[in-house]
Amino acid sequence: MAKDFTINGQNTQAAHMVQPKLSDGKLQICDKCKSPRFEEQFLLIKISKLLTGQSKDALTPIPVIVCASCGEIYKDSLPTDVQTMLNKDN
Repeated sequence: MAKDFTINGQNTQAAHMVQPKLSDGKLQICDKCKSPRFEEQFLLIKISKLLTGQSKDALTPIPVIVCASCGEIYKDSLPTDVQTMLNKDN
């Protein structure tokens, strides 16, 4: 039996929510080496103290997904502004 719950003041039932199966998805592979294995790493973004108003520059870690075989960054895992920064550096 589905449980009732409230979203934005309206009752709804959990049974009406879509619950996709993994088999409905598509296995992602590395564009560079075709490996299906990925791992999480971090990029560090330094933000100037002049922009933050702090006494020191700020270091902000950004989680990224990289290929476990070749280290290629899985671009779809990046926020758009970080993709732009990486494209400028290349």
